[in-house]
Amino acid sequence: MRPLTILTTLAALAASPSAASAQFLADLVPTYLKWSAGFAPGGRVTLDSTIKNAGVWPSSSCSSGYYLSTDSTITTGDMLLASFTTPGIGIQGSTKHQTTITVPQNVGAGTCYIGVFADHNNALGEVSNTNNTLSGKTTCYGMPNLYVSNISVSTKRIERGRTVVMTSTHANSGGVTSGACSVGYYLSSNSTISTGDRLLTTKALGALSSGRSNGWSTNLVIPMDAAIGVDCWLGAYVDSAGQVSEISEADNGAGVQVRCYAQGLFSSFGKACPGRAGTSAHTATNSNGGPYINTTTSYKLTNGPRNFVSVFMLGVSRDSWNSIPLPFALDVIGAPNCFLNVTPDILLTIGTNAAGDGQLDLKHPNEARFIGASYFTQFANVEFGFNALGLTYSNGVQTMLGVL
Repeated sequence: MRPLTILTTLAALAASPSAASAQFLADLVPTYLKWSAGFAPGGRVTLDSTIKNAGVWPSSSCSSGYYLSTDSTITTGDMLLASFTTPGIGIQGSTKHQTTITVPQNVGAGTCYIGVFADHNNALGEVSNTNNTLSGKTTCYGMPNLYVSNISVSTKRIERGRTVVMTSTHANSGGVTSGACSVGYYLSSNSTISTGDRLLTTKALGALSSGRSNGWSTNLVIPMDAAIGVDCWLGAYVDSAGQVSEISEADNGAGVQVRCYAQGLFSSFGKACPGRAGTSAHTATNSNGGPYINTTTSYKLTNGPRNFVSVFMLGVSRDSWNSIPLPFALDVIGAPNCFLNVTPDILLTIGTNAAGDGQLDLKHPNEARFIGASYFTQFANVEFGFNALGLTYSNGVQTMLGVL
């Protein structure tokens, strides 16, 4: 400002003290606003504006903003598109600003108004705060945008034929209400849930207004031919039938990583016969809870011959040995009340302690072809002189291999 102008202004304010406090101020007024296109979700729009200082004193720098409104009155309650710094402006001076913004997903549809708001934080004292905005009519092209906002499952270890409970929440981040559609639930081999995955079931989802969500729990039955021993994903995909035109289909699905396994089982069968220390018992344990491929099972004998040996028998059948039906009563060969419960295909010896206990650990191979297969085991206790055969026998144990 020229020295003469400053002196004139000061003289005028000195002559009228009551007006000084009201007019010895800057006054920011937007004088120009232009935009490059209508406002579609995700679209890019360039905004140009000019802000003038119509006051009688230089302004300090401040923050201004571009807003999108449903009416021509721009307020800070409208949708803020971008903030920018307005530098200090001299008396009757002006500053220009340009920026390119990405239109938010939740923009509405129909006639709307773009506006610039000078000093939108009301940081400056001004002659007037009623002239800080400038707006223009434009068009907004809002759409719904459906997505899965939350998802979880009742267990991350799934099993063929069993039911898993999935809880999912479906939301609309778009600016307009979506139509009714369906939610599909899928089994996938990867983390990207799509309608090309294996469909398990569907549910109907009603219309969702902007910013709203709806959720529920769904029972999913795992198919009997699902891949086992591998990681997979259970997921939900909203609008699985493509009924709703929306901003993006890329975020419609979400999943939870799970692992499909086959349960390994131990089961005891057959009768044991008494020896010198009483009747022996055969059990099996696995630290993983069941016999699985690539794990180790401990086969245990209790109450067997003390400080001696027992023969661990492993067989492929419990039904017959060649043409001999099992269990086979061993009374006829000198072991009263004893039975051969398994085919003696593999024989291994173990030592026992003073209590008559022994153990043999077997590592199951890491081969998928053994999943679901069974083999059978039994201990034959060496007890010379106890009976004519010199052997007593434990019960049998069936081992059916699963996979984690």
